[in-house]
Amino acid sequence: MKRKAFRLAAILAPMYPPKASDAQIRALIGELASAAGFPSGAQLRQALAERFDCRGGVARIYRLLAAQRGQVAQAALGAGSFPVRLLEHELATLRQQLAHTAAQAQAQQRYWTERLRQLHENIQQLQVRIERAPTTEERAALSREAQALDTQGGRLEVMLRAFGPAVQARSEQDPEVEF
Repeated sequence: MKRKAFRLAAILAPMYPPKASDAQIRALIGELASAAGFPSGAQLRQALAERFDCRGGVARIYRLLAAQRGQVAQAALGAGSFPVRLLEHELATLRQQLAHTAAQAQAQQRYWTERLRQLHENIQQLQVRIERAPTTEERAALSREAQALDTQGGRLEVMLRAFGPAVQARSEQDPEVEF
């Protein structure tokens, strides 16, 4: 047969109400709070013992102390405190820098894509000139030139394929930033 645990505190609590109310303890916390911060639990319990001849109970004191800290923190955030405004400004600045960097990257991407298109046009023009060249020596010289341009175009194309998607991926990661 199971028996319930005997809880003396549950029986005695209504018989012996606390000597200091929660409101009195909150007021004492407000008095003891300074520019350096809130009092420790031990400091608060000592002040309660001096003022009300009771230490208040550890769990109760720490619960009220934590509640007061939470209220002050929420009030500071709601009021738009200086550190929060500073962080918001820094976030806005970083977003602007990101947008500027992404715009620069896209401009470079467009430039190099246009440059690649021009190289392909030059190669096609050289192919036409090779076919119309009167001598073998001219054809060989034009072929070497076309081959050099083709190599340069291939390298540029590889670079565009390697680094071009990185710009697109960055713009897709942060949809708030307009590019």
